[in-house]
Amino acid sequence: MARKKTDPLSGLARSLDDETAAVEKRFSDADRFTAGKTARPAPSTRRTIVRDTFSFPRDDHDLIAELQRRCFSAGFSATKSELVRAGLHALAAMTDPAFADTIGGVEKLKPGPVARRESVDS
Repeated sequence: MARKKTDPLSGLARSLDDETAAVEKRFSDADRFTAGKTARPAPSTRRTIVRDTFSFPRDDHDLIAELQRRCFSAGFSATKSELVRAGLHALAAMTDPAFADTIGGVEKLKPGPVARRESVDS
C-alpha cells in the first residue's frame, strides 16, 4: 500500500493558522472575562530605595546606639537608617557656615579597605 505524500509546508501553515486562532480565542476570552470591570489604577510613583554600605569609626557607631537609646527614652524607636537619614535632612537644612563647621569637624577616614575591621552587630 502506498503512502499519500503530504506537503510539509501546508502542514506548517495549518499549524501556524491553528496557533493564531488559539491565541485570538484566548484574547477574546480574556476580553469577555474583564468586560465590565474597572481597570486597575496606575501604580503610584514610588521612590527608589538604594542600598549602600559604608564604614564608621567605633565612636560614631556608638553615637548611633546612644541616639537610639535617646529615642527609646523619648517614647519612640528609630533604626540606624532613620537616624542617618534624619542627620542628612538636618545637614540640608543648615545654613552654609553651620554646614561647613559641622562637616569640617568630622574626622576624615582613610579611603580603601580597613586594615582591621571590627564585627558590628546590627
